[in-house]
Amino acid sequence: MNDSRKGPYDNDKVILVVEDDVKMNELTRTILEEHGYFVLSAFDWKTAYKMLNECRPDLVLLDLMLPDVEVEETCWKMGKNDNACDIPFIVMTSLNTLPAKLSAFLAGARRFLNKPVSSDELLKEVEKILAEEDPAPYWRQIAEFQKDTDDYIRNVANKRNDEI
Repeated sequence: MNDSRKGPYDNDKVILVVEDDVKMNELTRTILEEHGYFVLSAFDWKTAYKMLNECRPDLVLLDLMLPDVEVEETCWKMGKNDNACDIPFIVMTSLNTLPAKLSAFLAGARRFLNKPVSSDELLKEVEKILAEEDPAPYWRQIAEFQKDTDDYIRNVANKRNDEI
C-alpha cells in the first residue's frame, strides 16, 4: 500500500481506470468493484495526472488513445511522471500494433491487453500485478534509464547542432 496516498480508502486496493470511452470505463469499473477494488475513473490524461499525484493508486489501467494526448506520448507520460513512475500500469487498448506495444513496454507497462478484454483475463492480470511484493525498485530503474537515455539523445542532438 502506498503510504503517501490521500483519501478515504486507505484499506482497499485502489485502481485508476484511464479510459475515454464512457461505456468501457463504466464496464471496467463495475467488474473491478464487484471484486472488491476501489476504482477511480479518468476520461483524459489531465484528470489522470491529477489523480495519480493526489491519490497514488495501487494500479493504473491505461487506454492509449486519449483525447488530450498523442498515442505515442500516453505511456511515456505515465512512466516519466516522477510521482507515479513506481505505480504499475496495464495498457488496455484496441490499438494492436507493434509500435504501440513497444512504446508501452519501454515506458514501463506491466501488461498489454487488447480490447475487448474478458473480465476473467482482466481480473487475472490485475490480481497478478497487485500480488507482487514490491515492483517499485524496478520501475525506478526504468525511469532513471529513460531519463539518462533522453539526456544522452539531447546531448548528441545539441552537439550535432553546434557542428552545423
